[in-house]
This record gives sequence, structure tokens and C-alpha cells, in this order.
Amino acid sequence: AAPDGHTLLMYADVNVIAPFVYKKLNHDPIRDFAPITNAIVGTHLIVAHPSVKAANLRELIELAKREPGKLAFGSPELFKQQAGGLDIQHVPYRGGGQLIGDLVGGQVPLGLIGLPPTLPHIKAGKLKVFAVTARKRSPSLPDVPTVEEAGLPGYETVQWLGPAAPAGTPRAIVNRLHAEFTKALRHPAVVERLSAAGLEVAPSASPEAYAEFIRAEYARWPAIVKAAGVKPE
Repeated sequence: AAPDGHTLLMYADVNVIAPFVYKKLNHDPIRDFAPITNAIVGTHLIVAHPSVKAANLRELIELAKREPGKLAFGSPELFKQQAGGLDIQHVPYRGGGQLIGDLVGGQVPLGLIGLPPTLPHIKAGKLKVFAVTARKRSPSLPDVPTVEEAGLPGYETVQWLGPAAPAGTPRAIVNRLHAEFTKALRHPAVVERLSAAGLEVAPSASPEAYAEFIRAEYARWPAIVKAAGVKPE
């Protein structure tokens, strides 16, 4: 697309993970984009089918250690690593829709998935939640502890996304887009709508701040993917 500010990408966490799980991409996730601002962040949840015999995250980890290889976990691998290399079968999913269906149906007992699609099932009692993966509790689930509070220091994964333009977009255009997106994101109706979905408005202080955040995220995923034993496809 022409770098004129009229074509934008909603750049997200998956964009910085993709280079380490796919052998070939048709773009460079750092060099080919001009970040504008982060827009929203949302926590992931560690959830389970009600049949899982654990009341909290600590009990879940103890169950996994007591019965190695018996549990299956639809998710990324970060939880297994930081919980002491638990022997839990990893079931990879390409999207959250199928994982939610399998969790509710009991086909897979455990999952790590975003809050918005999961919240209605938690409220209906079809799933139970052990922890949120952000560094602070979610206003949508104020009684649910963070993974760190539950005993795994330093654990954090969040969903995030925000607009980016093609590389080479003039700085004046990027700055104008940042100002307008930030203004819109802070509108009370937007904040209220996103909050109801379990998402937090989190605009970056500047385009440079968003670019720095993206680079930091990009730098931390190779070690996670390698430790998980994920082979690029």
C-alpha cells in the first residue's frame, strides 16, 4: 500500500510472534511498518472445564505434577515453562473460537485464552477461571488473582493491538494519526464499550513509544518459542 496514511494495519501481538512460528513471511514485522499507537490491551485467562478437580492455580499445578501427561492444555506454551516444565499435553489451536467450543464441551480440559470471548461462559458457569495473565487484576473479574499472585513470579501475557502504517509514511501523517486515534480511544463511549468487553484502552504516549514496545515484544518471543519446542511451519 502507498505510505500515505490511508491504508492501515491493526498490528497485534500475533505479528511479532509469527516470524518465529512460520518459516517464511512476505514482510518484515519491524522494518515494513510505521507504528502509530497501541489501542487496547486485554488479559488472557487460564480456564478449565468444571470437571477439572482443582479450585485454584496452585492446585492445578499440583494436579498436573501428580498426574503427569493426563491433562491437555489448549494454549501457548508459556504457562508450562514457568510452572516448572509441567507434563501437560499441548493442543495447538489456530483461533479462539474452536478452543472455546472444545473447552465448554469438555474435549480439552484446560486453556489459555483471551478474556472477551470467555467471559460469558465463565458467568454462565460453563468454565471456571484460575487466574488472569496480566500483571494486574481485570476489572471484569476483580476476584480472580493474577498468575503472579497465584505463585508464578514474573508471568505476564496480554493481548494488544493498535494501528500501524506502511513504512515510509511521512512523520507528520503518523503524528496526526496518533493524535486522532488517541482522542477517539479516550472518548467515554469507546472506553465504556471496550471495558464491557473486558478490554482496556491503552494508547501509547507517542508513535516512538509504540515502536519501542513492539521491538521489546519481538525480542522476547524467540526464547519462548524455542523453549516450547515449536518448529516453524
